[in-house]
Amino acid sequence: MGSLPTDTFSPLDSNTFIDESKMVIDFISDYYKNIEKYPVRSQVQPGYLSGELPQSAPYSPESLEDILKDVSHKIMPGLTHWQSPNFFAYFQANASNAGFLGEMLCSGLNIVGFNWISSPAATELESLVIDWLGKLLNLPPSFLFSGNGGGVLHGSTCEAVVCTLAAARDKTLKRMGWDKITKLVVYASDQTHATLFKGTKLVGIPSSNIRSLPTSFLSGFSLPPQTLQEAIENDIKSRFYPLFLCATVGTTACGAVDPIRDLGEIATKYNLWFHIDAAYAGSACICPEFRHYLDGVELADSISMNPHKWLLTNMDSCCLWVKQPHSLINSLASDAEFLRNSASESNNVVDYKDWQIALSRRFKALKLWVVLRRHGLSNIMYHIRSDVNLAKWFESLVSTDKRFEIVVPRRFALVCFRLKPNNGVNGSELNRRLLSSVNESGRAFMTHGVAGGEYFIRCAIGSTLTEERHVSELWKLIQDKAQTILANAAREEQDAPDVIVGTFSLFDFVVHALIDLGSTHSYMCTAIPVERGLRVETIEQDILVTNPLGHSVIVNKITVVGERTDYLSNVISATTARRLIRKGCEAYLAHVFDTRKAKPDLHDISIVCDFLDVFPKELSGLPPKREVEFAIEVMPGFSRIALPLTKLLHKNVKFEWDDRCQASFEKLKGMLTEAHILIQPFLGKNFVIYSDVDYGAY
Repeated sequence: MGSLPTDTFSPLDSNTFIDESKMVIDFISDYYKNIEKYPVRSQVQPGYLSGELPQSAPYSPESLEDILKDVSHKIMPGLTHWQSPNFFAYFQANASNAGFLGEMLCSGLNIVGFNWISSPAATELESLVIDWLGKLLNLPPSFLFSGNGGGVLHGSTCEAVVCTLAAARDKTLKRMGWDKITKLVVYASDQTHATLFKGTKLVGIPSSNIRSLPTSFLSGFSLPPQTLQEAIENDIKSRFYPLFLCATVGTTACGAVDPIRDLGEIATKYNLWFHIDAAYAGSACICPEFRHYLDGVELADSISMNPHKWLLTNMDSCCLWVKQPHSLINSLASDAEFLRNSASESNNVVDYKDWQIALSRRFKALKLWVVLRRHGLSNIMYHIRSDVNLAKWFESLVSTDKRFEIVVPRRFALVCFRLKPNNGVNGSELNRRLLSSVNESGRAFMTHGVAGGEYFIRCAIGSTLTEERHVSELWKLIQDKAQTILANAAREEQDAPDVIVGTFSLFDFVVHALIDLGSTHSYMCTAIPVERGLRVETIEQDILVTNPLGHSVIVNKITVVGERTDYLSNVISATTARRLIRKGCEAYLAHVFDTRKAKPDLHDISIVCDFLDVFPKELSGLPPKREVEFAIEVMPGFSRIALPLTKLLHKNVKFEWDDRCQASFEKLKGMLTEAHILIQPFLGKNFVIYSDVDYGAY
């Protein structure tokens, strides 16, 4: 008979575990000691790793020494170092000694606590620690197990949003009828995280039923209650069913905070499920000075926040509290035979499998419990306040440099700033260059945001290792890079043709027009949204609209068109206007090319029109394209506004205005008239097409 070999495979060996674990801990410890030596953002190219590692798994075991060597030499170059003290991008993912220890315990015990009986301690500790944190946030008892509510630990906000959306959906459809799912509507601001949009699709609600309501500088990019109420009323009139409202405490782009109480009252009035996404800034609310941002939370049905962002709890950890756990359970419960047991059937225990999407679950509560015990409330508040103070200091540094400006007032530890437009140079392009230059240096990593149509740079302070010296070095780096970029921009400006006096987009200025040609006032209209960076001022009966570079037009009325705000009356939706403008400009350009073909002296001229994204057939076969600017003068007062389509090789290219030009112009005017936009021809004038290389900047 055969016998088992004496040298057996022992994958879980307590004797080797100590030595090998020490090797890994030493490796991690050395990594943190040297973390500032690495480029913060990975500098590798896509696909780099395929050339570094074998294409198939090994047949025989390899030593831990060799594996750690590969981690150091092959994996590390492809990492963006989120724990670097020079990481200021996105929102932080905190780590701490206590977080590591809790994660080690969680992985080491490796239980699967899907229901109470599978590990009673895992379930009961989770219920306890979720109540602990709820009390630190001063949540109402209705959200706690000690009251009538309860909470659960998910991996991310996305899970929390999907689960609450599913609960709201089923609760409503059970009452309204399951065939009404395509009529359910979800509401949020245009600053709400994309998680909501993904979650809405996942629960079967059409994307077209998401109302992304506009915010502006005037509201601090929070969701105006009146805007919400009007949207709900419009949907009810259209026979839709308002379902779900998501408010945010600390939006990703700029850290905005929605007015919780006011929105909660509207949600209550219309019987919406009201969820609060406090993924980032919810952690700050354990500090009394920030708790007011949650005022009105008692009106919510659910609230979520992520301890792995700012509470020193290593990934992943998301807390979700709900007032009515049965709504969540009714939507997510599974009742397979193999899961049946007397404890569950007694209804005296919590089975967390019914509070989440997956069946299996890690012992996340152990990690959060260790963090709260090991650090204590006092140290966690100190950590948050320290980050906020560093952000406040960085904000003051930016404010004292006249080349920069704060775009959105700081609320927490996120500073949104930008390099001011200079000498007519596109502000968005300047800041893209600045951000790219900083990140490519490897010395720091930041990301950008867009709010109100304005591109800016985000500096999110919160990495555990970040100190004052790192913020100081970041600011010096930004200043140095800005000086170089501004110098380069000035040289580019000197090389530009004299006719260029500003940077706009074709969509911004090609369709300024006279609404009433017989009026003594120069009433004008355009399809520019104010949130693209325009300033609006009332002047008697008129309204002055000024773009970020100081050029102005006067309009006679601003109104709301559908879900879009601040468009002028008698202007149709921006999408349709763009389509009509595109058709008209294509028709006009087509005629210009026809004219060129009839004029041999213009045979060598080629036109590149990036805005229209077309290369007319007439260009085929021409020698290498030479780029020429064309523009169309649309009204008095703008004869000097001509914007680069691309850099000019020829200036002042003229075309004779003949009958064919007039016919083409009439065709263009006819197309624009479809949108109730009139333009006044300038016969005998040179025509230029207003455009811009970065036509979406403002």
